[in-house]
Amino acid sequence: MKGVPDCSFSVFEDGTYTVTLKIDPHGYFLYWNHDSESFETEILDIMSIRDTRTGRYAKVPKDPRVQASFGNNNLTSLESKSLCVVYGYTFVDLSFYNFVGQKPDTVKLWADAIMAMAYNLLALNSSPANNLRKAHTKLVISKDKHGMIPVKNIMRVFARHADDKKRVEQALEQTGLPTGKNKTMDVNQFTFDVFLEFYRKLTSRVEVEKIFCQLTNQSHRKPSKAMSVEQLVTFLNDYQRDPRLNEILYPYADNNRAKEVIQLYEPSKENIARKAFTDARQSNYSNRPQPIPGV
Repeated sequence: MKGVPDCSFSVFEDGTYTVTLKIDPHGYFLYWNHDSESFETEILDIMSIRDTRTGRYAKVPKDPRVQASFGNNNLTSLESKSLCVVYGYTFVDLSFYNFVGQKPDTVKLWADAIMAMAYNLLALNSSPANNLRKAHTKLVISKDKHGMIPVKNIMRVFARHADDKKRVEQALEQTGLPTGKNKTMDVNQFTFDVFLEFYRKLTSRVEVEKIFCQLTNQSHRKPSKAMSVEQLVTFLNDYQRDPRLNEILYPYADNNRAKEVIQLYEPSKENIARKAFTDARQSNYSNRPQPIPGV
C-alpha cells in the first residue's frame, strides 16, 4: 500500500515467530507471510478491523523470557513497539492479533493507516465492481511461494456445495483455466480481466442476454451484434429506468445520454468509435461503480 511499506513484525500467540506484514495495493486486506519454508499466508479483511492499539493500550507478552527475546527488558519500550489489531464482524465477538515491530514510529504509522482504511466511508459502502476486484485481490495474494494460485482457493471462494463445484469447474474450463483440485495457475495469467470473464461464465445472466438479443433481433444462443445508439436508448428507458422516477428531475435518456454510456462503459475501443454497445452482461456497465442519475 502506498505510504505503508511492507514491514517485518513478530507475532506472539502460541509461540513467537516472524512475519512480513503487508497491505494489498487496493487497501482491501491486511496479510502476512510466515518467514518459513511453508510460505503460509494469513489474510484479514480490513473491513472486519474494529481497532488498532499501541503503547500502553496494546497487549504485550507477560512471560519475561518472551519479552527478553524481543530485546526489551523495559516494558514501556516494548509497549511502544507493540501493535494490537482488534477484529470481528460484530462488536461483541472480537479477536486479537498481537505484533511487535522494530521501531515505534513504524508501528504508529501502521496503526494509523489501518484505522484510516478500516473506517473509510467509500470502502464501507463498496460497489459491486469493487467487490469483484476485492475477490480477485484475495485470490491473488493467496498465491504460494512459487507465485501460483491453487485452484482449491477459487473453489473455497465460490463453491459451497457439490453442485457449485461443478459449475465452478465448468466456468474455469470455459475460460481456459486449470480445473483440477490440485492444479495451480500462474498469478500473472489470472488477471482481473480473466477473472471477470470467469465470473461471467459462472453467473450466466441469461435474462440480461435475452433482453439484449430481443432488442438487437438475434438468437440468444449466439449473440454477435452490438447494440446501436437507438436500441440502447430503448434499453435505458424501457428496461433500465425506474418508472417511479420524476420525469423533470430524472429526464428520459436520449441519444446523447446513450453515447455517454457507450463512452464510459463499452470495453471495446472499436465499438466506441462506431457508437455501438456490446451485450450488457459482457460490458463494464453491468458492474458500474454507482447508479447513473436518471437512468
